[in-house]
Amino acid sequence: MSTIYRTGQFVYVSSKRLRILMERDLSDLQIVALFIDGKRFAEDAMMIAIGVATGGKGVYVSRLWI
Repeated sequence: MSTIYRTGQFVYVSSKRLRILMERDLSDLQIVALFIDGKRFAEDAMMIAIGVATGGKGVYVSRLWI
């Protein structure tokens, strides 16, 4: 599998996963900032989202395997 194919596949799948996260109702968490990052593990990848709620407390929002 070529690097270009894997990169294109990653972009396609991660954009679909990000859409799922962005459409999720987070109003009950009172988040004022949202940090989203991705990490590759060999052939797999993960996208994680951590929010900062009012008062400065960190809130785990989501972990999505890509």
